[in-house]
Amino acid sequence: MSKTVFNALSRKHQYKYPYIFLGIYLTVLLSTVCLANKLTLVSGWVLPGGIFIFPFTFGICDIVGEVYGYAYPRLFIWVGIFSEFIFSIVLIAVSHTTAPLYFQDTKAYQVVFDPTFRYVVSGLIALLIGEFVNVYLLAKWKITLRGRFFILRSLLSTALGQACLTIIVDILNYMGKVPINDLVSMMISGYSWKLMMALLLIIPSWLLVKFLIRAENIDHYDVNTNFNPFILSLNENESFDNSNYSNTVQITSLN
Repeated sequence: MSKTVFNALSRKHQYKYPYIFLGIYLTVLLSTVCLANKLTLVSGWVLPGGIFIFPFTFGICDIVGEVYGYAYPRLFIWVGIFSEFIFSIVLIAVSHTTAPLYFQDTKAYQVVFDPTFRYVVSGLIALLIGEFVNVYLLAKWKITLRGRFFILRSLLSTALGQACLTIIVDILNYMGKVPINDLVSMMISGYSWKLMMALLLIIPSWLLVKFLIRAENIDHYDVNTNFNPFILSLNENESFDNSNYSNTVQITSLN
């Protein structure tokens, strides 16, 4: 699996910015793992700590998918999932190693990091459904609408993807740990928070899309793309990048 990922990352045509976004994406995901089990109370809303930064993952996938095509966010999602598993296993293993007698905080590390594996497992299912719903719809609607209305497409695909993700991850991660009433309240408030974040991020995302299309000289359309979520390749032979079609729509989509 790791060989497949490295082969995908070393494709012949390298763009300037995708892997900067990959680094930010992984940073946000791994920070979310650490913060997911810290419950907070904000203006009466019960919110998991990771929710304050997790919405950035959807924005990153939307930007990268809109400019470079569906294959890039698909690879990001899988690299993120593998990274979460490795990160969680390392955290738990190290927190359970023997400590010197004068170190009194071992139990605190275990309390914080032991639940991360359950979150990662629930997040695996949620990410596979929620993130892929988001990037798939964004790519399909781009073709249907000929590249126009990125703001509308991004908001709608994010709303649907986040709804799927919120329901799955909250039930799998918090069921039995949080009273049912609080769990339902957390799901509603968490989803509302994610939608507010999406609204705040949409204009910066749109501006980044405009910049990247010009800087990279690409506006990818997934016309013949294989949307199988289990393929990790970035091979351009798997998708169709028609520059004439792309340039025709670019003028409309950026105005």
